[in-house]
Amino acid sequence: MSSLYKEDGISLITRAAIFSSALLVLSNYYYLYFLEFSQGGTSGAGLLALVRVFAVFLLCSQLFRPVLRSSFRLEEILVLAFLIFGLLVILLKTMFSQEGDWMYVNTLMCAIPLLLLRVRENLARFIFFFECCLLVLVFQVVGEFFIYFYGKSLWENKAFIGGLGNPSSFGILCDLLIAYLLFWRKKSFYSFFAFFLLCAGVVMTSSMLPVLLLTFIAVAWGMLRSGVKFAILCLSVALLFMVFSDQILSDHLRYKLASMVGVIDGSQADSSASVSVRVKIHKEYLESLERDVPGFLFYGFSERYYNGVDSQLITYLSSFGLLASGGFWFYAVLSLCRSIFNSSRASIFFVVGIFIFIIAFLFNRILDYYPMALFFFLICMLPSSLDLSSLRNGEIDKGVEKI
Repeated sequence: MSSLYKEDGISLITRAAIFSSALLVLSNYYYLYFLEFSQGGTSGAGLLALVRVFAVFLLCSQLFRPVLRSSFRLEEILVLAFLIFGLLVILLKTMFSQEGDWMYVNTLMCAIPLLLLRVRENLARFIFFFECCLLVLVFQVVGEFFIYFYGKSLWENKAFIGGLGNPSSFGILCDLLIAYLLFWRKKSFYSFFAFFLLCAGVVMTSSMLPVLLLTFIAVAWGMLRSGVKFAILCLSVALLFMVFSDQILSDHLRYKLASMVGVIDGSQADSSASVSVRVKIHKEYLESLERDVPGFLFYGFSERYYNGVDSQLITYLSSFGLLASGGFWFYAVLSLCRSIFNSSRASIFFVVGIFIFIIAFLFNRILDYYPMALFFFLICMLPSSLDLSSLRNGEIDKGVEKI
């Protein structure tokens, strides 16, 4: 019987289940290649969406115990209250408005089980899950290159989307796994290979936010290892980027970056829709405050039952109001603070990971896109839910070594 177990105590059956859940979670949108699809919209998915529910169920069965938690932190109570309040507000608004979407359900489906169920006190299971996600994304980036060269890309700009169906989601998840490689995982040839492959995947999404977040991750990593070598590396990378930017970046991404600079300094009238729309929605929200102060505070604006726009911040504020949304932002910020004051070696990964999401919330409603909420709530809860004492004082986690 002992032959069925690895040194970290995870059985082969459990490993197979965790890998299957990671594969299902990250590959849910490959069915889009067989349906009518256009720039993020599709029709005919139907019952295939139930695969998401099964994937979350399978993952939770391996990482969480089938019992409810007996105690909750203040921020967890507030975010649970926010999630439930948000659903009630949407249901109430559907009685008066037919405009909106139900993508909020993706967040509920991922967040509620993670917040309510008791965590299995086995760090190796969670590490193995991240390892499985890393492996799946590496293969997806390789697959995306084949799709790109054979001209089968779903998006007009040939953006890489992996099994997530959306360039921003795929790029940000690649960023998260890059942070895992740099700040937690043991250095190896595989780590080196996966790092450069995921970086290529981020750039090939042609999405500006993941590229900027990748820059932030690189700077954060360099600051923690500051010195002459890092200065030389930054200078070399900057020179290579300036020389080969036309070859490295797609026309679409270069146009977005130029548009962002133009919007900031006011020198460019013709800007990318991706940039100008995000600027516009923030301006429109500020203008709406004067017209509907009660809605701004208590229940959001009533034109749409769920006002999904390219900003998680504005989406929640305009849909549910300031007071309710405050519970969510309190949870995100306090989770970041708990990670900062955690003394484990892995805490840097959680700090960077949560910060990646907080920045993304300003410019993308990233939680509405399955399975991004799953990863956000997972990295928020792990530092305070698991004993990471084995990672203190710069020790390399034995679980990573064994995997």
